[in-house]
Amino acid sequence: MKLALGTAQFGMQYGIANQNSSLDIEEISEILRYAKKNDIDTLDTAIHYGQAERRLGLIGVEDWKIITKLHSSNLNENDPLGWAEKQIETSLENLKIQTLAAVLIHDGQILQHKFGALIWKKLNQLKEQGLIASLGLSIYQPSELDDLYKHFDFDIVQAPLNVFDRRVEETGWMRTIKEDKKEFHARSIFLQGLLLMQPSSRPEKFKKWQNLWEKWENWLEANNTNALEASLNSSINKSEIDKLIVGIDSFEHLKEIISILSSSYPIEFPIDLASNDELLINPSNWDFI
Repeated sequence: MKLALGTAQFGMQYGIANQNSSLDIEEISEILRYAKKNDIDTLDTAIHYGQAERRLGLIGVEDWKIITKLHSSNLNENDPLGWAEKQIETSLENLKIQTLAAVLIHDGQILQHKFGALIWKKLNQLKEQGLIASLGLSIYQPSELDDLYKHFDFDIVQAPLNVFDRRVEETGWMRTIKEDKKEFHARSIFLQGLLLMQPSSRPEKFKKWQNLWEKWENWLEANNTNALEASLNSSINKSEIDKLIVGIDSFEHLKEIISILSSSYPIEFPIDLASNDELLINPSNWDFI
């Protein structure tokens, strides 16, 4: 199945719509069992997702494909190569597995760093040793690819794609990645849960985009669908997408998603729902609203 499970909620409170703490290990186990029964075989995690990797290791994920990510927030500039190797070793130890299906650079700053090319070379050496199967990049905006894509041979590119943020599609990058026989993974299809929130629950600061919210809600009503169904069906059927990364808030949430996908149908959003406003479409900017 195209669906892959995002695991940020497994290790910490994550997402603007999630008012609970991270999932407990019993519910995570239940989620993984049900996912596997429904042909989901990939987990997307990161060493900085709180206790996510440790919890997955305790549950046992040897028969899963695990994607993890490196983030520049803890980059050791005094020993960048040792840092990269240690990050991979720590993830393997926490997850209790021998090989990672993929390691993604979580932001282009690592590769733009003066040691970026050396870090990438180190990761390729670890790939040759069998510790990593694929290497790639997780981006926040397509403009990161304008320079990096020419200089680094990515196996995978992961990018946000949702009703408001269509940049990776509109710029042609999604098509280019597929034509180059690379994998494209879409994430943030619910915009960290913001797209799924009822108007009455949506934080006041997002009223700045009231016109866009009204268009979105009117479109849902006119098409007799809800935000979850529309978001899933708009992405799962796109041929350019190899994996659709979806965060799970609960076991019931996963069951609802799988039920929707069992009878999925293509949806195309109207162009006037797309936005290039970084304050809205990039969650890392929400604290500045």
